[in-house]
Amino acid sequence: MLKIMCILELGGVFMAISNVSEVMVEAIGPMFEKEYESHVKDMGKSFGNFFATLRREKLKPKGVMMCTYLTDPDEVDDDKWRYKIAVKVDRETENTVVYPEHKALKLTVTGSYSQFEEAYKKIGYYIESNGDEVVAPPYEVYVKGPKLGFIMLGLVSEVRFPVK
Repeated sequence: MLKIMCILELGGVFMAISNVSEVMVEAIGPMFEKEYESHVKDMGKSFGNFFATLRREKLKPKGVMMCTYLTDPDEVDDDKWRYKIAVKVDRETENTVVYPEHKALKLTVTGSYSQFEEAYKKIGYYIESNGDEVVAPPYEVYVKGPKLGFIMLGLVSEVRFPVK
C-alpha cells in the first residue's frame, strides 16, 4: 500500500491526512438528500437550507453528514459547484433513499477543511498508481464537526472514492 501521511501543526492545532485504505461501506438508510448548485463560498448556506428542509419535513438526523460532489471543482467556475448533501434520518418517507453497499478507497482528514485539496490530490495519486477504477462520484463524510460554531477545531472527515 502506498503510504500517504501528512502531519502539520499550526498554532497548536493537530492536522493530519491518513493512509489510504480500502473499505466496504454497508448499505445505509433511510437517507435524506438534496442537490444544490452554488458558489463554493455559499456551501455553508446550502447546509443551513438543508437543515431547514429537514425541519419542514419533520425528519431527525440519525447519523453523520455526507456531501457528494457532482461536478469536478477543477472543471467548473467557483459559482457552478453542484453537490448533494445527505444525512441518515429517523424514518423513511417518499423523499428518502437507501445508499447501497459498496467498496471505497478512503482517507481520514483530521483538522481544517483547508487540507481537503491536498487529501484529494493524494487519493487521486493513489488511484492512478494502483489502477483502481472509480465507479461513482467521490463523497465526504463529516465524522466530527466543529464544536465552537464555525471555528474549525477538532474536525474529523473522511474522503471516499467508490471503486470497482
